[in-house]
Amino acid sequence: MKCPIKILILRDTKKLYKLALEKKLKNLIGFNSKIKYEKSNYKVLTVNTNILSKKKSLNKIFNYIF
Repeated sequence: MKCPIKILILRDTKKLYKLALEKKLKNLIGFNSKIKYEKSNYKVLTVNTNILSKKKSLNKIFNYIF
C-alpha cells in the first residue's frame, strides 16, 4: 500500500494523526516516531490508494492473487 501522509491524515477515522500533531500521542510509526516506516524490499505489487478507488484497488489485488 502506498499513500501520502496528507491523505492518511484526511482518512484517519481514529484521529491518531490529529493527536500526534497536538503532541498528545507519541510514537506514531512513520509520523513522529523514532521508529521509521521501512519500505519493503519485496515490491511485487504496489497499490496507490490515493490514486485508485477502493474498487480499483481491490481489483488490482485480486487480479494479482488469482
